[in-house]
Formats: sequence, structure tokens, C-alpha cells
Amino acid sequence: MAGWLEKFGRYTLGPFDSRVDGMEVVTRFDELRDYATADPDGFLAELQAVIAGDDGGFATYGAACLVWQMLDYCLWRPAALPLLDAGLDFKLDRGLRPEMFSADERTRLAERRAQQG
Repeated sequence: MAGWLEKFGRYTLGPFDSRVDGMEVVTRFDELRDYATADPDGFLAELQAVIAGDDGGFATYGAACLVWQMLDYCLWRPAALPLLDAGLDFKLDRGLRPEMFSADERTRLAERRAQQG
């Protein structure tokens, strides 16, 4: 799973530059969506465990992207926030331009800034 998350992260960040076949990354979506929606907390816990050793790399970013895509209202799930925040940090650490952040990502960034005062 970590290898797939890394590919998914690379593909999501730059589909043309990643040299990853789009069909290769989307083949798992149906299976993952069924699991994510049936047991969101278990799904989030397993994603956390998979990326534990990634230290903010592409697998971490892929996990964050997967959460955004699989779970509706993920900003309302406390267990999702560490994954989402790690994905945001991935982008921020790389100095990505604001237009490279989705509206949901900008919402979460604003929440984080408000919490930090």
C-alpha cells in the first residue's frame, strides 16, 4: 500500500511529470472507497500506520489526497486531520503556489492559522 500511495501522491501532484500511468493509480479506487466509507475510522487508522515511516514524502501526500477524495466531510473527522495536515505540510514545504491548493485545503489552512493565533 505504501508504494501505491507514493505513486498516487506523485501522480496527483503532477500527472504529466510523474511518469505514473493514471490507470495504475485508479484501479484501486473502488475497492478503497468501499472500505473507506464502510469503516472510515479504520481506514484512517490504517492509512496513518502505512505512512508512519514516510516522514512527509509522497506516500504521505498520497494518503492525504486519498482522504480528500474518499471521505465526504473529512474536515469534520478529527482522525482525518493529521493526514490532511501532513498533506498540506508536504505542499507548503515545497513552496507550492496558492493555486496549487484546493478550496478545501485553503479552508483547512485557514483553520490551522486561526488555531495558532
